[in-house]
Amino acid sequence: MNQSSPIYRPRHPRFASDFEVRVVRVNHADGQSLEGGLADFSQSGARIVLNQPLPTGERISLRIPALPHNEMTLSATVAWSERTSHGRYQTGCTLSAELTPEQLKFLQHLAAMQPV
Repeated sequence: MNQSSPIYRPRHPRFASDFEVRVVRVNHADGQSLEGGLADFSQSGARIVLNQPLPTGERISLRIPALPHNEMTLSATVAWSERTSHGRYQTGCTLSAELTPEQLKFLQHLAAMQPV
């Protein structure tokens, strides 16, 4: 779904980000993992950028590097995916559970640490 569509209405404020995320395809036979970027996030969703599309409704795990040898893992479902003009795919995800205040604060902290 295009974010400029009049139907698109985020439920929570979105926060821009630009850091790596590993996407694990939960229902994929070999647990395929894809490298991508977390473009933005909210308390209930995320927009990731990948080199390939994911089908709507697919269950995924978002693994976000947190500290050395540690990561934050969030379960999500693909809500939409569309090709960008650069040949990559923006993918909107609905989180299985809303972020806790601690998780949201931590992601905001990570986003603030990214180079401008």
